[in-house]
Amino acid sequence: MKVGILGGGLCGLVAGSKIKNSVILEADSSPGGHCRSEISDGYTYDIGGPHIIFSRNKKILNYMKNALGDYMNYGLRDNKCFYKGDFVNYPFENGIYELDPSVRLNFIKDFFNADRIGHPKKNLNDWFYQRFGPSLSKEYLVPYNDKIWNIKSKNLTSDWVEGRIPMPSDEDMLKVACGLSTVGYSHQAKFIYPKSGGIQRLTSYFLDKCRDIKLNEKIKKVQKVKGKWIVETSKNSYEFDKLISTIPIHDLLKCIDNVPKKVISSAKKLKFNSLINIALGFKLSRKHTHTAVYIPNPEYLPHRISFPRNFSSSNVPKGRELVNLEITTNFNDKIYNEDKNNLKDISIKLLKDLGYINKQKIEYFNIFKTKHAYVVRDKFYREALKMSLSFIKNKSIISLGRNAEFEYINMDEAIRRTFEVLKTHSFK
Repeated sequence: MKVGILGGGLCGLVAGSKIKNSVILEADSSPGGHCRSEISDGYTYDIGGPHIIFSRNKKILNYMKNALGDYMNYGLRDNKCFYKGDFVNYPFENGIYELDPSVRLNFIKDFFNADRIGHPKKNLNDWFYQRFGPSLSKEYLVPYNDKIWNIKSKNLTSDWVEGRIPMPSDEDMLKVACGLSTVGYSHQAKFIYPKSGGIQRLTSYFLDKCRDIKLNEKIKKVQKVKGKWIVETSKNSYEFDKLISTIPIHDLLKCIDNVPKKVISSAKKLKFNSLINIALGFKLSRKHTHTAVYIPNPEYLPHRISFPRNFSSSNVPKGRELVNLEITTNFNDKIYNEDKNNLKDISIKLLKDLGYINKQKIEYFNIFKTKHAYVVRDKFYREALKMSLSFIKNKSIISLGRNAEFEYINMDEAIRRTFEVLKTHSFK
């Protein structure tokens, strides 16, 4: 049996490394998808934002650790939330122990007066107010999430938040009230990152085990002829017995003939955000251990900045700093198409305001854009996705991964789902 794998991101590579008679068709010039890294001028960073390795799933975590072998570097999270000119420990609700007692008191009173056990509110904005109270919600949680999702929280559902948005325990918040330090989202407090090569070190492990991968081959047409899948790309035509699709659900549907209008209409309701990742390298003047900083302030475009130097010292030349600045946007909107030099100036101003840069000369500058970055779970999401995936499933195409299943999942879950597909389908 010959298996066609559409897309050479993490899921496609893991599947290709396990299925003997498979061919991966990848549209880009290099594989890896979201898990690609850029190495240039002595700087190393992940093009889709930092991809640290952590998981509650010990089996998958060990699998990733074994894949890295001797290239593992263990790190401690030192994320901060930028709040009224100060750096507060992440998660914000755990970090407020550092604030003035009078400010902290309002947050704590609202938290314990909130309804944290009742039936969850349906939209994200109301869920924040219900679970955390008005102070934490208004001051940080709502503005940050409005920014990162590029949509008002009231227009997002709350049926996905369990396990994704940190929820402190009552005991932790009592400690916070007393000015004591606590660790929220603890399974992520310690992480693993490749010693060198960025997160692409992980995908390269799977790539080396893949039998056949074709690059620069964008999928143009997918059709079934006499029981065989015929896949036409920008370069060639292939014949397969089975298909696994990891490419964006929107792109796949465009490649299939005679898609019902109701399915096309549903797919159009599936919204996604794009991501701009700006990389700036310069002489290190302020040594720190920050791994990332979350920025809710609407006056700044980036929602998060990160420091690859603190993931692994080999990510930067000696005596240098590298900062990645992430901006959530809509594909092809004004910000997405903003002049590169303007984005550079915006980034420099932010880093100056936060104290990471003074008068240093920018020695390295680059920008990467990801079209399909974040899944937007609005009120249309669930029904639209159900109809779109049902159509694809009825075509006997296996959907796998963040973009194909249209669900915001991390690397560990992407690998777990790949293993599940390999377990529940025969590819022999």
